[in-house]
Amino acid sequence: MEMPTHCQKCNKWFDLNDGTPSEKWLPNTVICDECGKKEEREMDLEQQIEDYKSIIADAEWTIQDATPKLKELVKELSELQNQSQ
Repeated sequence: MEMPTHCQKCNKWFDLNDGTPSEKWLPNTVICDECGKKEEREMDLEQQIEDYKSIIADAEWTIQDATPKLKELVKELSELQNQSQ
């Protein structure tokens, strides 16, 4: 049994059985499949952005933590090399 339904996001008509539950834009609402795919893509992109921000933050911390250690090792190596000359 078909049940024509109006998409609350794009105003197009779709069969309710073909719709997708909205997770972000209109929680507890069924939206058309096309809008559902767009919403899912938007959420995927937002998650990827957050993942990359986290990766960058971790890398920045690693650089900040490693820089003084690197300088110390370079200094120690230089001192050892000067002693062996």
